[in-house]
Amino acid sequence: MNKADLVQAVAAGTGLTRHEVSAVLEGILEVISDELVRKGRLEIRGFGTFRTEDRAEREAVNPHTGERFTVPAKTVPVFRASDKLKARVEAAS
Repeated sequence: MNKADLVQAVAAGTGLTRHEVSAVLEGILEVISDELVRKGRLEIRGFGTFRTEDRAEREAVNPHTGERFTVPAKTVPVFRASDKLKARVEAAS
């Protein structure tokens, strides 16, 4: 499912127009992104938690050439699913 499919599914389930759903979805994604840029944490109860994690600089090896190189430190977004979401996914499989 892509973003357009998500908008269509929510619009069909709520009676809102695709335009309204798209605007709300864009707003939600913007808030999540802004919070992660500030290195904050956003929890949606029953769904999961969005946060950032700092990865340290590390040495890596190119498996084809054997060349060693340094991977710089970086901050990455992380999502951790809630126990409720994990249970629902597990029950469906």
